[in-house]
Amino acid sequence: MSENGHTVRSKFSSYFDMLELVQVPNDYVRQVGNLDDHSMHRVSVAVRESVMNATQDGNAEKETKRVLVEFEVYSINSIYAADGSRR
Repeated sequence: MSENGHTVRSKFSSYFDMLELVQVPNDYVRQVGNLDDHSMHRVSVAVRESVMNATQDGNAEKETKRVLVEFEVYSINSIYAADGSRR
């Protein structure tokens, strides 16, 4: 976890049925990130699409390979520059 951020990390097999696990941390992300329904939907779609691409294209649907999803969640009230400094 970085300063004022919360790390969300999931690692699982490249199996399409595992896509449902990507949705598990949504309530946590919504609360910590202070996201509205529209913003949460956009995040959910982006993460789900990324996992599908990793499973299908990157890992060639081989269940022995893993997919790692990791991102940091900050309060929507905080804006950070690329170098991590708070604005």
